Amino acid sequence: MANKSNDNIFITQLLPGPNFTRNVFIKYTYNGHSMKYSKILIILIILAATIFSGCTDSKTPATPTPTPIDTQITTETATQKPVEDMVYRIQGLWILSNFEVNEKDTLLKTGTEITTRFDTQGNISGSAGCNNYFGNYQISGSSISIGPLGSTMMYCEDIMDQETLFLQMLQNSATIMADGDTLTIKNDTAKEKLIFHRYSPPKIAGTWHLRSYTSKGENMTVVSESPLTAVFGSDGSLSGYAGCNNYNGNWEEKDEVLTIGPLISTKMYCEDTMEQETLFLEILQNSMEYMIEGDKLTIKDKDGNELIFWAVYY
Repeated sequence: MANKSNDNIFITQLLPGPNFTRNVFIKYTYNGHSMKYSKILIILIILAATIFSGCTDSKTPATPTPTPIDTQITTETATQKPVEDMVYRIQGLWILSNFEVNEKDTLLKTGTEITTRFDTQGNISGSAGCNNYFGNYQISGSSISIGPLGSTMMYCEDIMDQETLFLQMLQNSATIMADGDTLTIKNDTAKEKLIFHRYSPPKIAGTWHLRSYTSKGENMTVVSESPLTAVFGSDGSLSGYAGCNNYNGNWEEKDEVLTIGPLISTKMYCEDTMEQETLFLEILQNSMEYMIEGDKLTIKDKDGNELIFWAVYY
C-alpha cells in the first residue's frame, strides 16, 4: 500500500486479496467524497501511461540516406555478325569444272577428273588427273595460300601438261570464294581461275539387298539363306555377298551409264547356289544402266538381264 498526503487529498491502493487482477481497487478521497473505479479503467490508465512513456523516451530513427542511382545509359555499339569461317565453308571434296588461263576458258581433257579436298586442319589433297597430290593451306578471310605440294610420280602421256598447269595454278592461289556448291580460286592478278563444284555422292551409294532377278526374260527367285548384297561406296568401291562368296571391286557412274568391275571374290564352293552366284556376278560386271525408284534399284546388263535390289538403312 502506498499513501500520499497533500492537504485534504488522499490516494489509497487496497490489495485485499492475493490475486491482483481480480481484487484491485483504487479509493480516491477528496474532501470526504470517494469514487471507485473498476479494473478496466485501471488497465486503460496503465496502457496510456506506457504508450506515452514509450513515445517520449524512444528516439526517432535516422532517415536512411538514399543510395544514388546511376542513371548513365551505356550505349553498346552494334557489332556486325561475324562472317562464317571460310575454313568450314570449303571443307570437303570438290570436282574441277573448268579453269581459266589469261581470262580464257580451258577445257578439261576428256576422261579426266581433277579433285581437291580441304579439311579443317589445314590439309589439302586430291587427284590432279594422273597423280595424287597433298600439302597444306592457310586461309584468312578470302585470302588463301597453298603449298608447297607433293605428289605421286606416275606418268600419263596425254594429260601431263594439264596436270602440271593445274598444280601450278593451285600453288599460285591468292583468293578463294565459296558460293553455295561453287568454289572459285584465283591468283593475285585474277587472270588465272580454278572453278570447282561440290561433290555429292550419287543416289546409288549405299547398301542394297537383292530381291529378285531376271535371266533371259524369266523372273527368278533368289535362293540363299542370307541376302545377296551390293554395297556401293561413295568413293567408288563396291563390295557384297554373292550367296556363297564375298566379292569386291569398283564402280563408276557417268552420264547415267553404270560401269562395274572387274570384280574379285573368295573361292568357296556352295553346291546349291553356285549357278545363281555366277549369274549374279556376271550381270553386275556387264551392267549398262541403272534406275532408282524410291527404295528400289534396278541394274540391267547389255543382254537385258536385271538385278532388282531394295535399299537397306542402318
